[in-house]
Amino acid sequence: MSGAMDHLIALPDMPQSRLQEVERHLYVLREDELHPLVSGNKYRKLLPNIAAMRAARKQGILTFGGAFSNHIFSTAAAGMLEKVPTLGFIRGEESSADNPTLGKAAAMGMKLQFLDRTTYRMRYDSEWLAQLQSQYPDYYLVPEGGGNEAGVLGCESIADQLISLDDFDIYLAAGTGSTAAGIIRGLHKNKTKASIYVVAALKGGDFLRDEMDQYLPDADMRSSYELLTDYHFGGYAKWKPELITFMNDWYKKTQIPLEPIYTAKAAYAMMQLRKPHRKSVLIHTGGLQGLAGFRERFGELLRPKV
Repeated sequence: MSGAMDHLIALPDMPQSRLQEVERHLYVLREDELHPLVSGNKYRKLLPNIAAMRAARKQGILTFGGAFSNHIFSTAAAGMLEKVPTLGFIRGEESSADNPTLGKAAAMGMKLQFLDRTTYRMRYDSEWLAQLQSQYPDYYLVPEGGGNEAGVLGCESIADQLISLDDFDIYLAAGTGSTAAGIIRGLHKNKTKASIYVVAALKGGDFLRDEMDQYLPDADMRSSYELLTDYHFGGYAKWKPELITFMNDWYKKTQIPLEPIYTAKAAYAMMQLRKPHRKSVLIHTGGLQGLAGFRERFGELLRPKV
C-alpha cells in the first residue's frame, strides 16, 4: 500500500492489493497486505464508516465483537490512527481482556465493555440499540464485522482489482456477507464476468443469503453467487485436524499464511471445487492477527509462526 502508515487514506483513494499467482490459473488477492494493523476487508469497511461518523458529526465509533475479533482489533487500530475514540462491546467475560487481540485493542486506546451472551444477542435489536445510542450519543454505531451499507460500499473496490481476469471464479469466506455483497456489486458495476462462491464460516450459514441480498438491488446480482455451507469445520471459530493439515501444506507450497476462522475455509473449498483449466481467485480477507490467539489456546499446531 502506498502512503504513510501512521494514518488511513481518504475513501476515494482506496488502495490496490497484490494479485499473486501461486500456480497456473490459481491466484490469491492479498488483501491481508493492505495495512499492517487495519487488515484486509476491515480496512475497506472501516474507512467509509469513519467517513459516515464524521458526516454525522459524531466523535467516536461504537461496535461489537468476540474476544478474538478481527473487527474489534482493526477498529481499535483505525481509531488510534485517525485519533477517533473507539468503544468495543465484547461477547464474553472480562477475564479474556488480556488475550492477544483484546490486549492490543486496549493498548491502542479502545475502551472495552463485556456483555454476557444473552445481552450480546441484543446487538441487532432496534430498541436496545436505541437505548445504547442514547447512552452514548457522541458515538457512531457500527455493527459487528462492519456489516452495513458503508461497509458494503467500501468492499466494492475489491472488484476493481479483478477486471483483468474476466470470466473466472472467486472464492471468499463470509461471516456477515457484507464483503461478498460489495464484491458482487462492484463486479456488476464493472461488467466483469465471474462466478462467486461464498463460503460460510459458521454452521447454519443459510441466513447469509438474506443478509447479502438486502444489499443487492436486482435479481441478476442475487442470482450471481453460490453460498457454500458445508465448509465450516464445526462452526464459527471451530476447526478440525484436516483443516490444520491443509493450512500447513498450503503455506509450505505458497508461502501465504492463512487463518483458520475464515480464509483457510475458503481456500480449502476452492482447492476441493476448482476447475483445473479455469482461473480461480481466493480473496484473502486478512485477519492474521488472530493467529496469536489461536496459538495461545491450541499451541504450535500451525507452522511456521507469522
